[in-house]
Order: sequence, then C-alpha cells, then structure tokens
Amino acid sequence: MDGFIAVALGVSALAGIIALLLLPGFIAFRRQNPYKWIIGIVGVTSPLFLGASWLIAIIWAAWPSNRSLIDPIVGNPTGSDQNAGDSIGNVVSRFTTVSGGPKLEKRLAEIDSLHLRGMISDSEKDTLRSRAIEG
Repeated sequence: MDGFIAVALGVSALAGIIALLLLPGFIAFRRQNPYKWIIGIVGVTSPLFLGASWLIAIIWAAWPSNRSLIDPIVGNPTGSDQNAGDSIGNVVSRFTTVSGGPKLEKRLAEIDSLHLRGMISDSEKDTLRSRAIEG
C-alpha cells in the first residue's frame, strides 16, 4: 500500500509540473498573443534554463497586448490604449515642434500612413491631425 501511495504522489507531482510548464503557452493561446508559439516553447523548455525563462514566459503571456514593457518607462504607466510607438512618439513630440510648412505636411502624411496601415483608429487620426495643425 505504501508503494501505491508513493507512485500516486509521484504521478500527481509530475502532472503538476507538466501543467505549470504548459501554463504560459495556455495563457498565450487563450489571449491570442501573436507570439503564442514562442511563449509556449519557452515555457516548456524552461527547466533547461533553471526556470528563469518560465517566469519570463508567464509575464509575456499575461502582459496586455495593447501595452509594451517600455510604456511605464516613457511615461505611459496605464497603457491607455496606446502602444510603445505612441508613447515614444508622445515623448519625442515634447521636444519637437511642428509649425506649418514641410514639417507639417510630413507629419500629416505620417499620420495618414499610420491610419491606412490600421495602426491607429479614426478618432486617433483626427486627434493627432488636430494636434499637429495646432502646433
């Protein structure tokens, strides 16, 4: 009977370990993360790297897809429906001015390009255009 309990505990522990290794991939697939396969592979192979990569994989899988890890660094701690490019652009815009002429035309063309590529919504496009025109 003692042997049976030991085997049952061993099988349970092994099942738990496998479940933990698969957890980052499961989260990434459920959240439809664009890097779901990479996250899954990193999570499963984490014992090869002493588990440090599992922690990276679980954070990567759970991190909101509309935010970047750099957002809090560049002054966008909540993400607020912006990505890292938007956040970095906001920081850069504090140090540059657009006051008409070729610079304004170039900025408006960049905004239109972002909108055509689907990187910003209609309301974001309108907001950015009005900000650029106001200077």
